[in-house]
Amino acid sequence: MIRTMHSGLVAHLVGAIAALLITAALPAMAAATALPTDANVINVKASPYNAKGDGTTDDTAAIQAAISDFDNAAVNSRYTHPRLIYFPPGTYKVSNTIDNRSTYPDWYNCSVQLFGAGQNDVIIKLKDNCSGFTSAASPKSIFIWIGEHYAGNEAFRNAANNLTIDVGIGNAGAIGLEYSS
Repeated sequence: MIRTMHSGLVAHLVGAIAALLITAALPAMAAATALPTDANVINVKASPYNAKGDGTTDDTAAIQAAISDFDNAAVNSRYTHPRLIYFPPGTYKVSNTIDNRSTYPDWYNCSVQLFGAGQNDVIIKLKDNCSGFTSAASPKSIFIWIGEHYAGNEAFRNAANNLTIDVGIGNAGAIGLEYSS
């Protein structure tokens, strides 16, 4: 009985040590990974968007432009060619809603992913005491990731990964992400 418990404990410790080693290697692996140029990736800091991510500059327009550029592509291309909005490390200050609802027909709200360089490395922060977000009685979203007609299957395969949405101070009505699932 003691031998079995000891073997189980050793196996558990070996597994835990392996998990720690893999977790410790992930940031280095992520930093070394280059995205292919034909991967349908939009880097919000790259031209023509030029988000600063410095925590001071208002990056709302740059982020919205990156998302809206998908709207300018051929109808339904989002469905067949998912796209990724990439946020390099930084704090991106925003002051208004960033909206993924499309002016195109059904299904055009799908397959857009917000992807940050790391949950602790990418902060999308609403300006403190931001106009339109301060009243809990009148909630307002920082990101709207839903179908145009609030129908669930118009906004599928969307995601937000590896980033933090911070509603700031004094924004009692702020909703970080309004999302159809």
